[in-house]
Amino acid sequence: MTQSRCQLLLAFLLLPGIANAQNFGGNPASQKWWQVNTDYSRVIFPKGLDSQARRISNMVKLLDTTTLYSIGTISKKWNIVLLNQTTESNAYVRLAPVISELYMTPAQNNFSFGSLRWDDNLIIHENRHMQQFGNFNHGFTKVFSFLLGQEGQLLANGIAVPNYFFEGDAVWQETLVSKQGRGRMPAFYNGMKSLWMANKTCNWMQLRNGSLRKFIPDHYELGYPMLLYGYAKYGKDFWAKVTSDAVDFKAVFYAFNKAVKRYSGKSYSQFTKDALEYYREQTLGKATATDNFNFITAAEKNNVVDYLYPQFVNDDTIIVTKQSYKELNSFYFLINGKQQQIRVKDYVQDDYFSYSNGKLVYAAYQSAPRWANRNYSVIKLLNIYTNEQVQLTSHSKYFSPDISKAGTEIIAVNVNEDGSNYLHRLNAVSGELVLQVPNPNNYFSLKQNMLMTIRPCLQ
Repeated sequence: MTQSRCQLLLAFLLLPGIANAQNFGGNPASQKWWQVNTDYSRVIFPKGLDSQARRISNMVKLLDTTTLYSIGTISKKWNIVLLNQTTESNAYVRLAPVISELYMTPAQNNFSFGSLRWDDNLIIHENRHMQQFGNFNHGFTKVFSFLLGQEGQLLANGIAVPNYFFEGDAVWQETLVSKQGRGRMPAFYNGMKSLWMANKTCNWMQLRNGSLRKFIPDHYELGYPMLLYGYAKYGKDFWAKVTSDAVDFKAVFYAFNKAVKRYSGKSYSQFTKDALEYYREQTLGKATATDNFNFITAAEKNNVVDYLYPQFVNDDTIIVTKQSYKELNSFYFLINGKQQQIRVKDYVQDDYFSYSNGKLVYAAYQSAPRWANRNYSVIKLLNIYTNEQVQLTSHSKYFSPDISKAGTEIIAVNVNEDGSNYLHRLNAVSGELVLQVPNPNNYFSLKQNMLMTIRPCLQ
């Protein structure tokens, strides 16, 4: 073997790679579990979430008897696990193995998910995925399932049905059966609207696959207009017929695209163009962009940059949290339009922070070293002049912290494992609890609305 070939082989062997394995030790053995077991679902939950588990069980039954028609006829029983020791606001449905997990800590941003009960929001969305997977296992997909089991259906569904359909359809169900849902949230439309108002043209493949250089809305925002247009123009059974043909693989290649053409009478390319135009007319109307702004930072070529939660320091300086495609989230000074990095931010679930009197406070994510389904949100305090950062709390679930004008106290939302929520006043030096603000109705004070409550508490 020549020297060049040896060097090439060595370089290949030294390439970094990522190895993923199943999570073991997600929950402590001491964790006790209960269940609500019906013909439609088995909801598995820890002590303290009894009422939420019963509500979720009832909602699965209600949804499977009212919205199933639009995706098929098969109602499959799922295991649904409620997790209350995480700080993540999320959920998923998985085919291999068949299970769904709901993370019960509510999201902080009410502009993204609205003011529905968090457990309602989760199960309405995830139930649609259960309905999808329950009805996407027939025809040639069944052959995959026979040969490869649950992984076989997962593979076949991934080949046959695009990911934007799965999430767009779930957003459609949120909007159909609730008083909100992301289809009614103005912020959900911001991505597509910003492209249109800036006269940015993206071809379908860019929208479909995203970009590491340009701002492209995600597959949730892309999927919803596709679903909305299909239902509005071709009837309530349109997508049930399209997906049924797709998972049957009635066409060897591009089964989904050809099914859309079969039932709409349009080419897939024309269908997507018409769907986006219909969506643009419905959401944008006659709105136009304006350039009556004095931008203090310049746009960067081939990069997407966000400056979030600006805080006033003095007449020529503000503090921001900056995130971009090319660097880690960091705190920055913007001084007369020039940027000066303060420090890289610890990993966070939410970019919100507060500043006063030389001190900056935010909530940082912290994992548990042993248990995969347990993590924390701890308070970090940063002195912007010395660049010294201290951790004030540990093993906590604090969110949206705000600091007093004098910088001596912090108030934050505390979320308990049983679903109760309180505002906690904390000592900004020691992190000790000063006062738990009463919350007899268990209102969840989101950060955009909680300042009315916070400021009087901090006086």
